[in-house]
Amino acid sequence: EKKNVAFWSSDTSFMVAILPPTLVSGIIEPLHYSKEGMVTEEDLRGLAQEHIEAGAKLTETSAGDFKGFTLAFGSDNEFWQLWYVASGPTALFITYNCQAVDRDAEIESIKSMVSSLAAIYTSR
Repeated sequence: EKKNVAFWSSDTSFMVAILPPTLVSGIIEPLHYSKEGMVTEEDLRGLAQEHIEAGAKLTETSAGDFKGFTLAFGSDNEFWQLWYVASGPTALFITYNCQAVDRDAEIESIKSMVSSLAAIYTSR
């Protein structure tokens, strides 16, 4: 059985995602930000400021070892889910979008993959 797997490595600056074969039209894109010290909720809200100012409803979430919030929005043609999450000095901004008609076919697989994130910290 194939599983959704994702992990983040802070010392090599990459993220690996193994996606299930059920993706129909969606695209998932992870971006990362690092800082000295811990990433705070205020930092995450700063990254999401545009959506917050537009009235987006933020929902607290866990994404494996990462904590933060998520939001979703769409139109007649597109669906978007965004995650703003952090662990230690690393913040992840993960976007997923697909055609609106394919949302129900893919979103549970995407959420499962995001919930499997593991932060791997190694000494240099």
